[in-house]
Amino acid sequence: MKKKFCSAIFIFLVIISTFLYVSFAAENDGYSFKIEYDGKVEENVPKNANVSLIGTNAKQYDKVRIKVEIEGPATPKILATDSQNVTYDIAQIGYWGPDVGFQVGGTFENVTPVIVTYPKAGNYTIKLSLVDVSSEEKVITSEDFTTNVEEVAQEIEDNNVINNTVEEIPQTGVSIWTYIATIVLAVVLLYGVFRVFKK
Repeated sequence: MKKKFCSAIFIFLVIISTFLYVSFAAENDGYSFKIEYDGKVEENVPKNANVSLIGTNAKQYDKVRIKVEIEGPATPKILATDSQNVTYDIAQIGYWGPDVGFQVGGTFENVTPVIVTYPKAGNYTIKLSLVDVSSEEKVITSEDFTTNVEEVAQEIEDNNVINNTVEEIPQTGVSIWTYIATIVLAVVLLYGVFRVFKK
């Protein structure tokens, strides 16, 4: 009885997983995005990243491009270089790919290296949408990526700290107090000698 129950649950989970996978694939026609940064992301520090468009048995499209929308404390720079060795700021243009679009379909992973610079710390959301240029930019699939940009940690060494306080200047030579102490001692000694001889 217990074996039959476990088998029934397993079959149920397989059916649900397959249904969810098929529903997701149908909704986005088999396309997805991925963004990977190289290490932590800090303000005003250029950061290497990879933006990937992934197809899994994806529907064929002849004219697509990637729309880029950004929300955050400021507009970052996202520099990408095309096959002609021309560099573009995707964040300023709002798109990646030629105006006429490019072909996609099947199973693939197109990786675009980018250099991202966030001018201010805070949370940024980058929305990537694969749009069909031939169909009034109909959205094929879209994904949001949230990035927390940290403030740059300022490392200050003790030896390099500059204080606004005036430190005492080291003295050289003999101070006035040394002269006074010497004179007082000499007077006391002379007085002592004078008293001894007076007796």
